[in-house]
Amino acid sequence: MIKGDKISTTIRKNEYQARLETCKHNLHARVIWPKGYSPLIVVALCSKLSPIWKYLGRWGITSLGKGLYEFIP
Repeated sequence: MIKGDKISTTIRKNEYQARLETCKHNLHARVIWPKGYSPLIVVALCSKLSPIWKYLGRWGITSLGKGLYEFIP
């Protein structure tokens, strides 16, 4: 629906709770590099993290852009 000059939507509480439950254990992270460096692609990030995070293979990783990543169990 449209309210003034904005678009609005209603989400049922049970749908909201179900979606919230699915992302409850997700991790969002930002990798900060020196100025001028490009953000890592997911494969490169995995190769950097795997020596220090032994359970990394159990997580899915998605790049959100600008150095932000989402880790999904």
